[in-house]
Amino acid sequence: MGARIRSFVAVHLSEEVRQSLGKLQDELRRPVERLAQVKWVPPGLMHLTLQFLGDVDEGLLPKLVDSLRGGFGDTPPFEVEMAGAGAFPSPGRPRVLWAGCRRGVDGLKALVSATCGVTGPLGFPAEDRPFKAHITLGRIKDGSRPGDLGPCLAGLAERELGRCQIERVYLMKSELRPSGPVYTVLDSFPLGR
Repeated sequence: MGARIRSFVAVHLSEEVRQSLGKLQDELRRPVERLAQVKWVPPGLMHLTLQFLGDVDEGLLPKLVDSLRGGFGDTPPFEVEMAGAGAFPSPGRPRVLWAGCRRGVDGLKALVSATCGVTGPLGFPAEDRPFKAHITLGRIKDGSRPGDLGPCLAGLAERELGRCQIERVYLMKSELRPSGPVYTVLDSFPLGR
């Protein structure tokens, strides 16, 4: 067995959307940190995950890339509109702070389905939970006993966070370092025209 590469399949966000999400984090930082210890995601690392693959054997990467290369031709480019914020599993028991997606969810679901259709035969199981289009803003630190974040998130359900065009899907490498994750594009795949 060769080296293993922690990988995921995702779509990228525009710089405009990332800046908007960074401003939302800045707005939430003080009230949320009164109630919880949070590891915030740097806006430059934010993306929409289609499927987390885990540790992939390096020898399988060429086959994975070849399979993904033809996987998205039936989905034309589309626009997503990011809006709203919340917490998983709930504001009263938060583990993850997220920003949501108001438009383009059907397109993202089609990409998840296409991704899993390609990766499933290669041994990568689909998520057990239904897909919920979101961007992770921050994670509550392990051992933290957060308070109810409902009041901090009140009024954010309809907050507009920007739009971006989805034209490519990316296979990403994730290296976990003490300073935080480092993401590298391994390959990218165009949507159909």
